Amino acid sequence: PNDYIYRFPLNFGNIDSSDYQYNLTIPTIGYYGETGHRVNVVDGWGTLLTPFNTFNTVRVKSVITSKDTLNYTSFGFGVNIPRPTRIEYKWLANGKQIPVLEIDENIVGGTPTITNVQYQDSVHSTVGINTHQNSVSEMDVFPNPSSNNFILKYNVASASHVKISINDFLGNTVATLTNENQVEGIYLKAINAKDNNLSEGVYFITVQSDNFKEVKKIIVQK
Repeated sequence: PNDYIYRFPLNFGNIDSSDYQYNLTIPTIGYYGETGHRVNVVDGWGTLLTPFNTFNTVRVKSVITSKDTLNYTSFGFGVNIPRPTRIEYKWLANGKQIPVLEIDENIVGGTPTITNVQYQDSVHSTVGINTHQNSVSEMDVFPNPSSNNFILKYNVASASHVKISINDFLGNTVATLTNENQVEGIYLKAINAKDNNLSEGVYFITVQSDNFKEVKKIIVQK
C-alpha cells in the first residue's frame, strides 16, 4: 500500500487518508518494516511571506501514526515498536511543484518538537533549504535486553559524519561500530554481543554526528 503525501485537487476543508506499508530484508536476521496511517487536512489558505517571495497558498496538515516491525526469522519471533506521532505542515502555491514552506514536528509525551524547517529561496528556487535541528534522530535499540543480537535503528536526516561506539559502565570504549560519512536515510545496524566482546552486563551505545549525540543503554543477558 502506498503513502499518499496529498491528493489533488486541494481545496480548503478537504480531508483524505491512506494506509501504507513497506519492508526490507536484513541478511541473516529477517526483515524490517514500517506500517502507518496518514490523515491529510487542508486546514488553511492565505498569503505566505518568506525571504524568497510572497505567495498565495493553501496549507496541508498531515498527521502520521506508524510503527516499526522487526522479524527475527531465525528465532521465529518479531517485535513492534510504535514511533512518535509525526505532523507535517506544507504550504503549496500554484506552479511551484514542491512546497514553498514545510515544517515537520514529532509529538513525544504530548510535547511537540520541530524536526525540520524547509523553504524555497531565491537561489535554489526548486530545491529549498533544509534547517534540520538534528542531523540524526529516531534512535532506538531492540530487542533490549538480549542475550546476543541487537538491532540499532536511527535516521540520518541530513548527510553527516556519524560515529557509533559502545562503552562499558565505567565509560571505557569497548567497540566502535561506525565512523564514517553517511547520506540521508534510515539505517539499521545489527550488533552481535559475542563478536563485540560484550559479556553479560550493562553497556551504552552512543550515536554522534555533527550536531547530535544520543546514548542508549543496552543490557546483555546470558
